[in-house]
Amino acid sequence: MTNTLSYDDIMYISGVDFPLFSCNPYLARSRIVFVTGVFDLFHYGHVNFLKRARQFGDTLWCGVHTDDAALKYKKRLPIMSIGERCAVLERCDLIDLIITIPTMSEFREEFYYYIEYHIQTDDNDDYNIAKKLGKFKLINHTPNISTTIIKERIISKALKGDLK
Repeated sequence: MTNTLSYDDIMYISGVDFPLFSCNPYLARSRIVFVTGVFDLFHYGHVNFLKRARQFGDTLWCGVHTDDAALKYKKRLPIMSIGERCAVLERCDLIDLIITIPTMSEFREEFYYYIEYHIQTDDNDDYNIAKKLGKFKLINHTPNISTTIIKERIISKALKGDLK
């Protein structure tokens, strides 16, 4: 099963010189890919994103926005709590480490010292540190699927009386 840590845990364990890596030879040699998202109502678009991101390295770290961060980012709370979203992701074999994260604007440059790439399907100013360091990559999202689309389907079916 995948481990889950908070961003503060990672920065505390690692410090500026990242002893987390020096005590783990595998991590020290790994090409770590970092992705972030809300991952609410986990679906095949999320799986495709994680599969494609994983191809850029050996190890995949998945940042999951806390409920407060999701509210700031998406302007709405997720349907699933941070605990529920992490519990689902912990069962995903593509992910090596889950990190509950604040908004990306709160990240420090030190976090990226051992990250090969930060990969996303959207672009905004929150990724400026990764961009400045040349570690940001943008990939296409899976068409015709999103948490919003799933919620709209549920509402539409409920209004038609098609949910049983």
